[in-house]
Amino acid sequence: MTADEIRARALDAAAQALNAGGYWLPADGQAAVVDAVLQSASGTVRSIQAAAWQNKLAKGFNTTDVPLEFGLLTAEVGEAFTAWRKGLPDAGEELADILLYLVALAEMTGVDLQDAVHRKMAINAARVYQPSAVTGALIREDAATTT
Repeated sequence: MTADEIRARALDAAAQALNAGGYWLPADGQAAVVDAVLQSASGTVRSIQAAAWQNKLAKGFNTTDVPLEFGLLTAEVGEAFTAWRKGLPDAGEELADILLYLVALAEMTGVDLQDAVHRKMAINAARVYQPSAVTGALIREDAATTT
């Protein structure tokens, strides 16, 4: 799918979502939101986090209820699993929904997810794992010595 096709599809989806919710936004306003989201979505985790947050604000979605957002994230994980298990074509969209809820939670709780991911990747890269002699499962070396 080309960038123009993605943009056209996003504009159509935005119009349908607004109409379904009984809302109206001028076409140029819809285009501005879609363009901002698409531009940011091609960038860093930080820019995706910012774009997802702006989308939530623009549409009046939840921005304060952290437990609700965790519940919605959990539901999206279930939807992604079901789409994958059934071989549905929207599995990628469901995985994207997970990312969008995750970055929204990061924004709601004041976490710079890009920094957190980079820190965690560095920690994971430094860890050493060995197969268990009993089960063959990989066991982190420092965890094996503390249990």
